[in-house]
Amino acid sequence: MGEPEFGDLGDWEVTALRNGEVAVAGLFRQSYPEDVVCLLLAVVRAKFSVRVDQWGPWNFQCVCFAPEAETRTVLFGVGPRGTPVRLADSGLTGFAQHAPNVSM
Repeated sequence: MGEPEFGDLGDWEVTALRNGEVAVAGLFRQSYPEDVVCLLLAVVRAKFSVRVDQWGPWNFQCVCFAPEAETRTVLFGVGPRGTPVRLADSGLTGFAQHAPNVSM
């Protein structure tokens, strides 16, 4: 996953989506998106009894509303080890996608 970039620090609205439907959401102040997705992963795992091989229908959408910058959206999936994988990031030259079948 690597070290978070300082530019990622912000107030993030994070939504856990199962098959495109909102399952859990939260607002996290002065956090990194990877950190809050890890926290929401634990909540989802406990609340919905998700096993490590059942993350296929799940995505985590992080939106940062910074008054001095444009709204930024980062989409995460869950890798084979049950850890967050950044799939798309609007902060990287117009939504660089890291997975072929991701839609926002």
